[in-house]
Amino acid sequence: MRALLTFAMILPLPAAADSPDNVDQRTLTADQIEHYAAAYDSTIKACYFEHGRAAKTATGELSIKLVVHRNGYVKDITVEAPGVRGQSLRKLTTCIRPQVLTWHFPVRRDFTTAILPYYFLLLNLPEAGPQYSCWNPHGCPPKVIARR
Repeated sequence: MRALLTFAMILPLPAAADSPDNVDQRTLTADQIEHYAAAYDSTIKACYFEHGRAAKTATGELSIKLVVHRNGYVKDITVEAPGVRGQSLRKLTTCIRPQVLTWHFPVRRDFTTAILPYYFLLLNLPEAGPQYSCWNPHGCPPKVIARR
């Protein structure tokens, strides 16, 4: 009977260790960072498409390096966007920084450093859609403009 009580007392401990509000954990896990940051994906995307996409050499990649304080607030942020330089990068950082500094994560015993990668598909296709072909070995005839 005594062994059964000991087992019942040990059983709840692993569940408490996985709790997002467990202050005894040293740092935040990648899943916790992703969970809390996912709510802000649309605002990050809006900033990138407004300021980062304007750069001719933009690759669609964005990484946000966070340092989360023990109290759960973001202490420091660095924005990197390959291909985005100069004024476009400053505008992008100015758009993202105030938003990220308001994020709040669970309290932990130590600081957490995390890098959030974002990949945006940049398409500039003015003539998007099906491309018709005549499949003729002698070449296709030139387009004839239909008159109405």
